[in-house]
Parts: sequence; structure tokens; C-alpha cells
Amino acid sequence: MPKTVSSHTLLPNRPDQTIDIFVGGGHAVSGVNFYAQVGDGGPELVDFGLPAGVDGPTITSAELKTGTIFAAVADEQFDSPGIPQVNISSLGISAQGITVSANGLLATLVIDTTGFFSGNWDLQLVDVLAGVTNGPFHTDLIDVALDVTNGTITIDASPSVVGRHVFYNNSLLDGQDPAASAEDDNAIAVDKSVLLPEQTISPANVIGSVQGFNGLMIDISNLADGENLDATDFIVRVGTGGDPDDWVIQNNIDDVSVRTGAGVGGSDRVTLIWPDETLTNTYLQLTVLANGRTGLTENDLFYVASQVGDATGDRKVNAADLAHVLAGWGTGTLPKQGNFDIVGTTAADDLATLFGDGGGPLADFTAPPVVAPDAARAVDAVFVQAIGPDPETDAIIGPIEFPLANTPAQTGRRLLRRIDRSFSDDAQPIDRQRLARQQAVDRIHEGELLEMDAKLRRARRQR
Repeated sequence: MPKTVSSHTLLPNRPDQTIDIFVGGGHAVSGVNFYAQVGDGGPELVDFGLPAGVDGPTITSAELKTGTIFAAVADEQFDSPGIPQVNISSLGISAQGITVSANGLLATLVIDTTGFFSGNWDLQLVDVLAGVTNGPFHTDLIDVALDVTNGTITIDASPSVVGRHVFYNNSLLDGQDPAASAEDDNAIAVDKSVLLPEQTISPANVIGSVQGFNGLMIDISNLADGENLDATDFIVRVGTGGDPDDWVIQNNIDDVSVRTGAGVGGSDRVTLIWPDETLTNTYLQLTVLANGRTGLTENDLFYVASQVGDATGDRKVNAADLAHVLAGWGTGTLPKQGNFDIVGTTAADDLATLFGDGGGPLADFTAPPVVAPDAARAVDAVFVQAIGPDPETDAIIGPIEFPLANTPAQTGRRLLRRIDRSFSDDAQPIDRQRLARQQAVDRIHEGELLEMDAKLRRARRQR
């Protein structure tokens, strides 16, 4: 059974970060001998009479039971004493003749990067402790060998998005509080996930709540300027068809807030809130802009879907959803249990939701790959919140050969200077030159308005 450990990026100077190790092939197995090593094993190799290795992140533990392919059977895990950068564990199914299919999560490693702020280390599941007596050791599934390709761990201090969550704001789960708070963490839709580029829509990406999209969270490690983050740092598109290029801009984010250290692995948790029932029965594309406030070097983009009354996630409201309502009657607390308003338990109002105007089913959808935009299109991405893209003007002025500025107005001013330079020795018709220049000026003004609105929002939050 082949297994690739892959490359994993962890946050600097953080304990309790996890790496999931998966296995495939579907063979029937009765346990696992699990070995893991970070780097060459570290300075503590001297305990085995070997030369000291290079210091690196430590392996706090390896979980072989919870959530793994062995979760549903009676078994027992044994952990052998080791050294900080090496883990030795095993698990065997207790009952003879009982096996599980080797297809899914094999183990979860817990890694501590405290004291490390950058660097790269090998992550090995085979050839562990290669220099010791009776070594090296190789992870296997008791009597079934694994064909393992070892991976790497990278600690990266640059800002990055490390978590994306849908949550049910203003619901029973967060105390029916419409404002952002730590209680929102209790309202995260743990059975849902966002759709990333090149992935195909699945039930895990579809929420069925009456409120639609009213809360998203983005966890950003090393967020550059969380204090001044606001709605202009995001682009929202919505639509029901299968092509995001046909969707419309809908930047009606009601509130942006940041909780320092509250996200995955100690990252900063950015919470976006919309009014209830304003974004329903639609796909939503969210872009987190790369700029001076987020610190990102590339835009981060993901998708989610809303279909009110859809308990099954198939983007339809039909008899299957009625069955979920009836099964959850009086006890259900989530949309998948027929409780579409997430208040109280599944009841008559949820039944009425099934017979309301939920809109037509959303089209089948596969998220397109991220294509690096040319500079002119990147400039338009900054202004698209206010005035939308303008392919005609882009064609006039050609590629823009400078990086985006931190604010829309600054970017507009740079665009204006570029246009002036382009036309100084160019034979473009004068009316087209004037059109391009006027639109650049308009962009500056629109950017200044966006910045003024952002300052007012920040002032209101600080009162």
C-alpha cells in the first residue's frame, strides 16, 4: 500500500499543532506499528550512543485511535518511551479475527514548534533511528507492509490562511447573539467545510439554515495589521450558476472583527458577519486580499453554498429533507437534523421551511483553479468592490508593471502614473487616452471613499 507523508507547514513557536497521516489501499488490517521522526532525531541521539543530531520541533504524541480507521473497534494503544523528535507507538485490535479497512486516517501527530521560528525538517515514517541497534524502524500495518514516501515539515513565519470555517451566527449555538464574540466558536458548523479551488461541490460544502450565510471565520497566522482590518480587505461574489465569472459582487459585510490568538494553532481569528437572510440560496466566493493589512502575498479564495431547507446537502429541497425533519422532530438542533433556524429543536416552523420559496437548486459546480492574474486584472480586483472590473480599459493601458499598493486610492494613483507614462510616447487615440485616465481618476476617488468608510467603521468599533 503506497503512502506519501507529504509536506506540512506549521506555525512558528506554537505547541499542539496537528498533522494527519492517511492510508489508502483498503487492505484488511488488524493494527499498526507507528514510527515517526522529525529531522535526524535531534540532540538526544546521544542517549543511543550516537552523535548528537540537529535540534528541531518535538513530537508531543501520536493518536492512533480517535477518529482513525481503528476508532470503531476494541483495541489498545501502546506508547514506548522515546526522545523528543521520535515517536514509537503501536495499536492492535483486541479481538482475534477482527480487521478494519486501511482506507482513511491512520494517525494524528501532535507537534510542538516552541522555540523554532523558521526552518525545514524531514518527517519520516520509515528509516526511523537508522543508526541504532536493531534499526532502522519502519511503520507497518502489523503483517501488511507500507510503501512510504517520507515528507517534510516547514515552519513559515510569513502570514498565511490556516483555517476557514462556516458558523451559524445569531443561533442557539452562540446564545443568539448577532454580534461577534468568542461564543461564535461554539457555532462553527463542524460537519461542514469550505470548497477550495479545483474541488467539486459536495454535501459538506452546503448549509441549509434559514439565515443563509451570516458568519464566516478565517484564521490567519501572523496577521500583519488586524487592528485595521475591515470589509475592504475582502471581495464577495455570489451566484447560482456553475461559472464564478458570471457571479455578482455582493460586498455587504456587516462587521469584521479579529480575536488575536483565537484561531487554529494560535493564529488570529477573523470573523465576518452578514445580516440574517441576506445571502441565501446561492454560492458564495470569498477572496481574502493580499495587502498590507492581511500581510498575505497571494489572495486566498474559497467557496461555500447555501440552500435553505436542504438537510442532506444535495442542493435540493425534497422528500429526503422531509425525512430528516421528521426524524429530528423535537430533538434536532442542526440543519442536518431538520432544525433550519437553529433555535430550539426541530418543530413546525422547520417543516414550513420545506414548503417555502427556497429558490431553484444550485448548479453543479467545480471550483476553477487559481490563475495568477496579470497586474492589470490584479488592480481591478482591488476596485471591484466599488466599480467592478473594466476589461476595456485594461486592454487600453496594457499590463501594469508595479506591485499593488496597500490601499485602493494608492493603487489608483499608481495606475494613473502608469497610464500617463504609457501614452507619452504612444499613438493611442486621444479619446481612448482620456477614457482610461478618467477611469483611473474615478478609481482614486472610489478608493478614497472606501478608505473613509473604513476609518469610520474603525472609529465606531473603538468607541
